[in-house]
Amino acid sequence: GWAKTNCTAQRRRGQPRPLLTCLGAGRGVLTQASGAWRDLEGGTERNKATKKWRRCRAGVLASFQFIKGVIFMFQTTQLRPVLRKALVLCASAALLSTLLSACGGGGGSSGDGTVVSSFSFPLQTAYRTTIASGGTYNFSISGSCAGTGTQTVAPANTPSVFEGAPALSAQTTLFMAFTNCVPGTVADTVTYYYDSNYLALGHWALGSSYGVYLTPPVLPVTVMVGNAGTIGTETLYTDNTQAVPDGRSELVYAVEADTATTAIVKLTARIYNASGTLTATEQDRFRITAAGAFTPVSTDLQYSDTSSLHLVLTY
Repeated sequence: GWAKTNCTAQRRRGQPRPLLTCLGAGRGVLTQASGAWRDLEGGTERNKATKKWRRCRAGVLASFQFIKGVIFMFQTTQLRPVLRKALVLCASAALLSTLLSACGGGGGSSGDGTVVSSFSFPLQTAYRTTIASGGTYNFSISGSCAGTGTQTVAPANTPSVFEGAPALSAQTTLFMAFTNCVPGTVADTVTYYYDSNYLALGHWALGSSYGVYLTPPVLPVTVMVGNAGTIGTETLYTDNTQAVPDGRSELVYAVEADTATTAIVKLTARIYNASGTLTATEQDRFRITAAGAFTPVSTDLQYSDTSSLHLVLTY
């Protein structure tokens, strides 16, 4: 999943001003173009801002990556974020046949225009297919900043080694262009690692963040509307030496009503710093069908430490 931040305050004309976000481009922080905020410049404050940004970007791509094969940074924590950071998937013919014979049709209205489907949805298969396939996803940005972006996710088919054991890896590249914030563009790349069953092992954003699932995450084989539970916790470090703890990302899921034949899978990543303070919450929503098609709907990023930044990504 998307967000990981522990920003400090900046000073403008001698007065403390909270940073808008850590989603800078390595040369400061993202700020509003109106002039109410500005880039940090020079010295210790600049170095601090750069360090915070690196933590942020890892978080975003991380959480997003976990379920999208991908979730936006959802996933840094992977994903952040990350982010961190979902695609159109197809279940196998055998699974599809089983689902069609086992699941009923229709469902009851929830009263808000959505329908509570009675279908069972193959979340684990959808997730694994997503990770194995990769893809490119375009989105619009609203909230504190406006713009557009693209996330490119490589298939998880590169033989690698993670924590001393064989693994599969995939790189996720995130690009965002803003119309009312500076810097005008943000780009970053994070590598995610999986076992042979495409179960998430962790991530590495070189020079900024390293995350490990010390206990393997658990994703339900099938889900129905109303189901909810815990997926897992990724332990975060500043780098792969694991010498300096950098917090954790806790990932949970909930299945919400959508239509008679689909449901919305909501993945929520809560990112904490090394002191245990909640710094950001990322909610990633995906539409899933009984056949296993899995498509991103939106990502909602809310910072909660020293920043009021709120970003909504709509696919």
